[in-house]
Amino acid sequence: MIYKPSQREQAIIFIDKMFAKKKWIKIEHIPESKTMNQLRYIWLVFTIVADDTGNEPQDIYEYYLDRFPIYKEITILDEEKKIRISLSQFSIEQASHFIDKVVIDARQEGHVIPDPQDKAALEAYNYYKSKGLI
Repeated sequence: MIYKPSQREQAIIFIDKMFAKKKWIKIEHIPESKTMNQLRYIWLVFTIVADDTGNEPQDIYEYYLDRFPIYKEITILDEEKKIRISLSQFSIEQASHFIDKVVIDARQEGHVIPDPQDKAALEAYNYYKSKGLI
């Protein structure tokens, strides 16, 4: 079960029920997910690379997920397994790390990728958005 801070009472009820059944409980912190600015920027990068290469942004996204995978561990039949996660599952830190790798790679391949704080990034985003590509 996952509970938000606003669901404190429900979490306590759940914990009490599990303890009454003599069950163990593992509580762990769930890191915050990426920010909207991170999402906008990385999709701008995917769109620029796609536009430059004649591909779709979704395909570039998949390419970079394969090129720079981030894994999480799961347990199946008492075995620990690593599975690749997607951008929607990245924490803020994981998203930052992934974005940095993608931007460096894209720039090394000759794509002109603006810095996220640059006015050019916002202009490029608005341009691709107006064309329905983002």
